[in-house]
Amino acid sequence: MNEADVWRAAKEMIQQYGAEALERARARAEKLREYGIEDGYDEWTRIANAIAELERKTPGSGEKLN
Repeated sequence: MNEADVWRAAKEMIQQYGAEALERARARAEKLREYGIEDGYDEWTRIANAIAELERKTPGSGEKLN
């Protein structure tokens, strides 16, 4: 899954699940890990990280506001 696909999936999760998107993505990643599907775990972890970034309300350390 390339970066564009990760961000697209993250946006779709937010549209579909709203405030529950991050929790659902993390749960999906963990379920795949439980089944030993490491590639799937890695992809859903990347999607969860993108969701967290999209939902972030404050700038990170050293980041400037626009």
